[in-house]
Amino acid sequence: MKPPRTTPDLDVLVAKHRGRHPDATLVEQPFTLDTPWDTNTARRQLVAVYEFRADHVRGFVSEHAPDASRSHAGLDARADECRAAIIDFDAPLRLASVEIAKPWGREIWYTGVEARGVAGITDGLHVTPLPWALHSHRQHCKVRNRSPC
Repeated sequence: MKPPRTTPDLDVLVAKHRGRHPDATLVEQPFTLDTPWDTNTARRQLVAVYEFRADHVRGFVSEHAPDASRSHAGLDARADECRAAIIDFDAPLRLASVEIAKPWGREIWYTGVEARGVAGITDGLHVTPLPWALHSHRQHCKVRNRSPC
């Protein structure tokens, strides 16, 4: 028996939606992410929302699915509703630091992921934990046959 899928199967989503629709198509994909750095939760249920256009993909990851009654809303509005940073899969990720208090001052992490703190990515409005963004970004890179990612 196959283990349950813990990541969005983006190759299937891309094949299904890329190039079929002249305008953007939004797809929600729930998945589970292992979170060994989180002492409260070993696994976290997340939702990735992808916007497929003819030659471009953007998306966001959240713990909360966007309000289904607003399914007509675009990606930006839905990400804002979830307070999630939008990930542009064709652009570098913008890192958001986290400050860790120390007796002598503080450490500033841009890529740290520990129980003491988790760095993130930002779109200028919201911050999404870095592991969530990397997980969805890695899946997208596999689909686009990019290496390394």
